[in-house]
Amino acid sequence: MAKPLLTKQDIKRINNLIITWDGKLNWDVVVQAIKSDLGIKISRQSLNKYEEIKQEFRRRKELKRGVVTEGPVTYAEGTTIQKLEKQIKRLEAENDTLQRQYNEAEKFMARAIKNGIDMEIDVTKLFFQHPDEESALE
Repeated sequence: MAKPLLTKQDIKRINNLIITWDGKLNWDVVVQAIKSDLGIKISRQSLNKYEEIKQEFRRRKELKRGVVTEGPVTYAEGTTIQKLEKQIKRLEAENDTLQRQYNEAEKFMARAIKNGIDMEIDVTKLFFQHPDEESALE
């Protein structure tokens, strides 16, 4: 038996794409959107082998024609999922930026400590207050 092309997560992402679809819906445009939006290269024929995707596609087509069917995920839930996925991407990018800034600050502190040691300065006073010394804040 051939190895499945899509993981459960991929199937879920594709279904979310279909659920939130706006505009003309056919297999060709879905395949293109999957490739451009999700970065997954798959053929229409391969997509048709996944029953969950076929059912969601059929539900969305019926909804666009005015036929109301019940499904595991509503349009509103699909839209919320899509918004949350965008928010996750934004937060991951923000986290990467903060991590880079933290790493730069850490390198700066290491250089400052090394320079202080080279200049024979007691650098521990920068970070620690000895119990026998009075607080600078008092």
